[in-house]
Formats: sequence, C-alpha cells, structure tokens
Amino acid sequence: MTNELRILFDKVLRVFLRECLGVRENAKVVIQSRSDILEFISGKGECVFTFFTIDSQPHYNLRKPASFLTQLHDPEPLSTMHLLRKRSNLETQGQMTEELRSCMDLALTLAVLQIGLFQNGPSHLRFCDAS
Repeated sequence: MTNELRILFDKVLRVFLRECLGVRENAKVVIQSRSDILEFISGKGECVFTFFTIDSQPHYNLRKPASFLTQLHDPEPLSTMHLLRKRSNLETQGQMTEELRSCMDLALTLAVLQIGLFQNGPSHLRFCDAS
C-alpha cells in the first residue's frame, strides 16, 4: 500500500465512522489516488464519499440524495406517539446510544407532562447524535 493510500484510508475511517448508520448503510466510497481508484459500496450507494489528495493532504466530498436533506428541513410534529416510534426505530436499527436513550426518555417525560403544549402548537423536536 502506498503512503498516499494509507493517508486516504485513515481519512476514510475518521470521516465515514462519524456518519449515522443510515448513511453508512447506503454509501459509495470512492478513493482516488494517483495510481488507483478504489470503490466500496454498501446498500444502494446513494451517499457518495469521494476521497482524494491535494498537495499530499487528504480531502473529501460528500454527496447525499435530496431525501436526506428533506428529512432535515421538514421535521415531523412532536407527539408522544412520534417519539415512541422514533425510539423504537432507533433501537431496531441499532442506532440507540446511551446518551440518545437518555435524551429520548427525557423528551417523553416532558411530552407527558406538557401534552397540552404539544397539541396546541406547531412544536418540533430534532435529535442529533454527535458521536
């Protein structure tokens, strides 16, 4: 393995593992070195990561399909049923971290205590796992 490829693979591991499971399971990783182009695909490969070097420094581009961006811009209305459904989905997909579980439990507790607030307004809640 060339030094350039080693640098690129290190960058791939640092960047790719930070992404959520949904992105990692639907990804195409392209590694472009001076001598090789390597491709790795999981799922449909709709989230395309392209890794390359400029002046021996690793860089990358990430292209996600519009459906991922739509989810970020159009959160679902907040309700206890929505929170329970999201928690169940995260657990089923193996994405539930202890920190996220604590946040979900707190959100559900607050939802039960303030159910009138959620029913009377366009409240939204977004969860981001920064791990």
